Amino acid sequence: MSTKLSIAEIYGKLQTCTSFQPTDLTSRLFSDLVDTVLREPKKPASEWLNQDQIVHLQQMCGLGEFALESYWSKEISSSQNPHQTLQQFPYYDNYVALTKQEWNVLQSCHQHAQHTVVFCGGGPLPLTAILMAQWFAVPITILDVDKEAVDQAHSLVSSLGLQDLIQVRHCAAQDYSNYREYNTIYIAALAGTDASTRQQIFTTIQQQTSPDTHILTRSSWGARALLYQPLDTGSISGFCIQKEVRPAAPVINSILVLTPERG
Repeated sequence: MSTKLSIAEIYGKLQTCTSFQPTDLTSRLFSDLVDTVLREPKKPASEWLNQDQIVHLQQMCGLGEFALESYWSKEISSSQNPHQTLQQFPYYDNYVALTKQEWNVLQSCHQHAQHTVVFCGGGPLPLTAILMAQWFAVPITILDVDKEAVDQAHSLVSSLGLQDLIQVRHCAAQDYSNYREYNTIYIAALAGTDASTRQQIFTTIQQQTSPDTHILTRSSWGARALLYQPLDTGSISGFCIQKEVRPAAPVINSILVLTPERG
């Protein structure tokens, strides 16, 4: 398959897929999509596809990401050398670069001697949490609404010997009642299946946290919005934007740092 396929052609081919399980075809299509987006990162998504197509492509990317992570989570958990197999995950380097960027942002904070972290959304392969635990021995709680993802993440974390640092809980982020126990909250790019659920997550967090709590949420911009829905900051009330970081390739997501407004 040529890497010169247009976004419209990639979108059309993805539409014909009956499953987004990782195969040679789906892997090439998603890889070509990411490569094209990173070649022209400043081009608005609306110049590639119409709004309905953008939303549909974002949904297909989410399904493809879950399927890929599920496949690799099982591969890593069953491997005789899980740490080595983890590094073979196709987007491992992307996550390494993104996690380093996010950690640097956290290190610029002088309010907390130690970061206590909860992730809203982790999926079957919670790679950012794994890297933070491996590198910095940070205790982490992961919340995920998908039971299959939680079970796979449990097995993965245990296979990597990180069960004392990472707890994975089957819970919807908007229903969690212990955010006040953490000073750092990560909100995954795919957390919340729609705008309403995402708003509920932010509302729950805002009600439970203090102004010195840092909320790191992933978003997107430009052509990257073909892959992930950008966070509509205008619809998120009760928070102040402290910083926005837009990393260069190979990182896909941008990073927004929010703090709850004072009551």
